[in-house]
Parts: sequence; structure tokens; C-alpha cells
Amino acid sequence: PGYELDGDGSSCNDIDECTADSHNCTSVCSNTDGSYMCGCTPGYELNSIGNTCQDVDECAMINGGCDHVCNNTDGSFKCLCNDGYQFQEDGVTCTGSENNSGLISGVVVTILIFAVVIIVVIVSLLLVLNFKRRKGATESDSHIGPLCKSACMTVNLNSVCNMIQQTQVTLE
Repeated sequence: PGYELDGDGSSCNDIDECTADSHNCTSVCSNTDGSYMCGCTPGYELNSIGNTCQDVDECAMINGGCDHVCNNTDGSFKCLCNDGYQFQEDGVTCTGSENNSGLISGVVVTILIFAVVIIVVIVSLLLVLNFKRRKGATESDSHIGPLCKSACMTVNLNSVCNMIQQTQVTLE
């Protein structure tokens, strides 16, 4: 097997099993001296018997090199980015889109402003309660006005300050 007797009857010639279709490879056949070898195209590997090609799951190995999501396909794979992200030129790296990062920074700023407003309101209410306990305090003893004025200039919360100043006048 693998050789045939030459016309002179004394020497042997290699049979190219790949061109003679006397092989059992399902994909790539490579002739060797006296035999042949089966191989696979990229994205496939030989099964344990060594003659049939099966898909390689590139995603099972370090996520196919993809930054976010790896989708195995027959003989290949495809990288995908999560919502709000885009591919870089390398086809595997994902970065946030300009619109998404602008939205996130806008939300962060809104949360920070809201936190400052809450802190100013709490401090102001504590000062009003303290003022109520100190009945009989004169306007010169009151620290609500200057504190509120300072907070209003810093955070621009005139409506909260006006409410506290009206409460101060009512309590006097």
C-alpha cells in the first residue's frame, strides 16, 4: 500500500493517494512518501481518528481575544461589543462611544449637584431647629443669615435660602 510497481518491474513508485481519491480525508489531503496525511483549513482541527475536521471553538480559548463578547461561528468567530460600545480598528477591542460617555458624565454631575442640595437643606434645617431651641436669641446672634448667604452664593439655592430666612423672621 502507498506504492506501485514501476514498469520495469524492479522499482516502486509512490502512489499519490490525494489525487487518486484513495484517501479518507474530509478536508485537506497531503501526499507523503508511501502514504498521506489529513489536515484541516484554518478554524478547524482533526478529530481523534485523524481524518475528519471539526470546528475549533476559538471563544473557549481566552474569549477568542475579544474584549467583550465572542461568538463562535463555523470555522471562525466574531467579536461583538456590548451596547454603547464600538470596535477599535483591531476588531477585538471595544471602547465607550462619545455619546455614552457624555451621558454618564452628565448623570454624575446631576447626582453631585443633587447631593450638594440635600446637604445644604439638611444643614439649614438643623440651624433652624437649633435657632428654635435658643428662643430669645437676637438677630445678631443668628448664624442662619450669613450661612445661608454663603451657601446660596456657592450653590445658587436662593429659593431654599429665602424659605429659611422667612422661617427665621417668623420665629422671631
